[in-house]
Amino acid sequence: MDKDNINIPSSEPVNIIDADDDMEEIDVDDDVHVEQNGGATDKNQGRGRKQSIVWKHFNKPDPVPPEGARTACIHYKKSYVYEPSQNGTSAMLNHLRKLCKFDPLKCQVDKKQTTINFVGKGTDGKLQCGRFTKELGKQALAKMIIIDELPFSFVEKEGFRYFCSVVRPELELPSRITIARDILSLYVDEKNKLKELLRKSSQSVCLTTDAWTSCQNINYMVLTVHYIDGEWNLQKRILNFEVISNHKGDTIGKMVESCLITWGIEKAFTITVDNASSNDTAISFLKKKIQNWGHAISDAQYLYMRCCAHVLNLIVCDGLKDYDPPIQVIRNVVRLAKFKECVKIEKLNVTGTVCLDVSTRWNSTYLMLESALKYRKAFNRLEEDAHYARFFNVGPSSLLNEVDAKKKYDVTRVGPPSDIDWDVAQAFMVFLKVFYEVTNRFSGSLYVTSSAYFHDMCSLHSHIDECIKSDDWRVSSMAMNMKAKYDKYWGNAEKMNPLLYVAVVLDPRYKLKYVNWSLEEMYLIGDIACDLKKKLKATLTRLYDFYLEKDPMHARSSSSNKNHNKRKVNENLSIQEKRMLKYKAHLEDEKTGEVSELERYLSDNQEPSYESFDLLDWWKTNGAKYKILGKIARDVLAVPVSTVASESAFSTGGRVLDSFRSSLSPKTVQALICTQNWIRGVFNKNAKVGYEDVLKEIEDLDEIENGKF
Repeated sequence: MDKDNINIPSSEPVNIIDADDDMEEIDVDDDVHVEQNGGATDKNQGRGRKQSIVWKHFNKPDPVPPEGARTACIHYKKSYVYEPSQNGTSAMLNHLRKLCKFDPLKCQVDKKQTTINFVGKGTDGKLQCGRFTKELGKQALAKMIIIDELPFSFVEKEGFRYFCSVVRPELELPSRITIARDILSLYVDEKNKLKELLRKSSQSVCLTTDAWTSCQNINYMVLTVHYIDGEWNLQKRILNFEVISNHKGDTIGKMVESCLITWGIEKAFTITVDNASSNDTAISFLKKKIQNWGHAISDAQYLYMRCCAHVLNLIVCDGLKDYDPPIQVIRNVVRLAKFKECVKIEKLNVTGTVCLDVSTRWNSTYLMLESALKYRKAFNRLEEDAHYARFFNVGPSSLLNEVDAKKKYDVTRVGPPSDIDWDVAQAFMVFLKVFYEVTNRFSGSLYVTSSAYFHDMCSLHSHIDECIKSDDWRVSSMAMNMKAKYDKYWGNAEKMNPLLYVAVVLDPRYKLKYVNWSLEEMYLIGDIACDLKKKLKATLTRLYDFYLEKDPMHARSSSSNKNHNKRKVNENLSIQEKRMLKYKAHLEDEKTGEVSELERYLSDNQEPSYESFDLLDWWKTNGAKYKILGKIARDVLAVPVSTVASESAFSTGGRVLDSFRSSLSPKTVQALICTQNWIRGVFNKNAKVGYEDVLKEIEDLDEIENGKF
């Protein structure tokens, strides 16, 4: 590649002049040619030797310049050594392209020209008309740094500057300090927009919060708001990502209160937290504050929502704690595995790779077992590998050196897996699959989870009961351990937030009859089902009465009737007028006996259930038919059943606060994480990457390395 054809710009901003600048205009009819040495020539020079176009913008030297002669740009006053026999005009041509504000080889861009751009993946995928301005370019660059989690120094990289000089030369590239200021400015603008949006909507919101300690031992707390907008789309936005002094309940409560005051939020419907004991104190503190603000729904009695994903994690871990040895055998062999050749020998037609689990996450253990079982035959083939045999001190003596043979009976290692171990792993994997799938559903934040919780809870109840009856004593024992923990959290009516049952009632495919039937099926013994049914009915009535009382139409109607009756009493009435007054009172009594909107909804036929049924879209369509219930549904269906939406911010925080950017101030960290969330919310982009995605990427990279493009 000719080095003269690639020019890396300096750290100076890339720019071009405006069309009306007082400089020589280029003749668009000039026929410009490029010499082999990279210079440009003007063909309109007669039959003599072709002359480079650079001499229109550089002082012409003598025909035979002395050694070391220099020539200067008439616009920029920068000079270059000119020795025709050695370097030609390449340096001067590069100057005109990269440094000089006037580039004779490029037609000037009409800044008022509208362009058509395709907005692709991550947005709405539509064509849009736009006009490039420096301000738009500056904002787009700041958003790129935020969304892609790039360091501020990226804007000073030579390769990036070269790319911009080719694609958009008029873009002024900032320094790392300037881009940091632009990002903070963008954060303030986006925050004000979101604040105004929440103020205008004046609706109740749901919250999730969690705490995290960075690699610099700094405690952070994140608070995320969840709500359903006027178009019945579920939204989530991070409100803050701030440093917190400790994880005590009072400290957490005061910080959440401060954040809500800053954002002007008074109608907090629920707050979803994990099972840390400090959160009990935090919720009690916040409940009093929200009650004092005077806008609490049903006196904030539904405020406390336990994270269902954390509860499920406790249930599963309690079942697995006594059965780690069989899993450890698989873990050891996965750690050693180098079995690509064994896969080929066994002719296994499977895709993917194996992954090692993380001790603190049982779902990674499930994925490890699932991936390892696909390659069971390949692992068995590894018994012929010398390194494999030495690690486990097994195999024929020919595979063991003298030292290993002496240690064979002195050192015990867990493994290699026997057929029984593989069978146990298979049973565990099947048993855990249901829990893994439910955890994934609980962890969603871009779809309604409150209405799905009850179905998953019922499925887990049935699954555990079936596994208790299993012929495999290990599976049966695990299921019994899980059953005890399940009953502790989800078998007590007093510990359950009734909104999770209300959400199912507000699904027109199921309603109250389905919930009552399911409770009776699950809790055959004792008064649990009866208590839950009574609590659910009372909650429905209480919520309906509260929202009905707050409805403006209902309030005006009640006020009008009271004023009308009061005025009639103070007048001298004729006999007929008194009779009419009594008749109107009779009509009011009949009206109070009419079927309420809640009862009408419950008695209406259930909607058919099909895979593409959209619950939010149904309420968007039927909200006019059930006005009060529509308002209830808009709040209840926004309730998140897990804190994963807030925890995902810590994944971003861990990447932003890596070892290379540990000096970022907490204010800058908050600006980066919050603004990224807000921008992605507009793009409607799900940033979550699961284990399966990571494993697929690893497999693709392996194929690339092996030449399979």
